[in-house]
Amino acid sequence: MSKRLLVLVSAIALLAGTAVSDARSGSLLATSGTWTMTGDPNESITNGRSYAFSAPNDGLELGSGFGSNGISVFARPAGTSDLWDATFWAPTGQQLLPGVYSNARRFPDALHPGLDVGGAGHGCNQVTGDFTIIDVSYGPYGYLNSVHLTFEQHCEGFAAALRGEINLTGPPAPPELRVHVTVDATSGFDRADGSLQLHGTISCSGPCRQASTANSSKRRRTARPRHSCTTSRKTLVRTAHPNRHAGRSKSSAKPVTRSPPALCAPN
Repeated sequence: MSKRLLVLVSAIALLAGTAVSDARSGSLLATSGTWTMTGDPNESITNGRSYAFSAPNDGLELGSGFGSNGISVFARPAGTSDLWDATFWAPTGQQLLPGVYSNARRFPDALHPGLDVGGAGHGCNQVTGDFTIIDVSYGPYGYLNSVHLTFEQHCEGFAAALRGEINLTGPPAPPELRVHVTVDATSGFDRADGSLQLHGTISCSGPCRQASTANSSKRRRTARPRHSCTTSRKTLVRTAHPNRHAGRSKSSAKPVTRSPPALCAPN
């Protein structure tokens, strides 16, 4: 396989892989559960008050936009304009699993988990504390199905603590989407017109929408999605060979593109 053909195949595979990896969840409204917390007197986040939020009335959201190494929770209490948020990380490079996470900091590193709880205009510059993941469930791509945890946070090194418990369940995870790229053995160099021909199939494991792309030595085209693709389809891509134009004028250099491949992405 020539270098130019290899680059084109790699680009298609990269785009297909991106469609899968980007399907990871952000934050979604919780379908059930609660978030409760209480602050000690003079604790700076709650000013010594207690709070209780419940889904779905208080706009509770949960998500794993960090993959399975961190989770985030949000609350927008009914009847207020307040926004509360809480984020929990495993130490850098680790997956967030059930267990006790001690000596937490506001930002995680290889030795410390991350913890940050605030809201209603209040937050910490420096955090110490710990949290316990009682239970956590992930779906495809790090999608957060549910989480149950307790936490204790101290702001700016003070003794006053904010303690709380979060127990939330999100909507069902979307089905896993797999994209498969196959290049036929008939792909290669066409001596007739000096182009490279790429034959193959791109298939999706479930319903998806089509996005077509074509690459050449002179320009790049992107076609609008047209229809769902649920089965494999034959494709042919012609790309001008780098040595094709030797001894010819620029006006004769017209790369040809036919039947660009269908790249699949979630609906």
